Amino acid sequence: MGRETLTRKLAYLTPAQERGIKRLAAHTHISEAEVIRRAVDLYLRRTGEELEDPLLRTAGMVAREGGHDSSTFEEDLYGDEALH
Repeated sequence: MGRETLTRKLAYLTPAQERGIKRLAAHTHISEAEVIRRAVDLYLRRTGEELEDPLLRTAGMVAREGGHDSSTFEEDLYGDEALH
């Protein structure tokens, strides 16, 4: 993530969502806030919403043989960390 300005948001999570975010953050060695930002970016890409960074808009859009996306959900969300 670059030097962009961040906006603080308040969200209410279910206990399961909170546990999942904590597990993912610990597993990938990134902050819980970064897990949430990546999940939002992934959701926006998958729903066709525009993102400010044109590279983020095109990430994960190359089809593999058989018509599957070029990456898994975890690869989209966590990058190379998901493979380790």
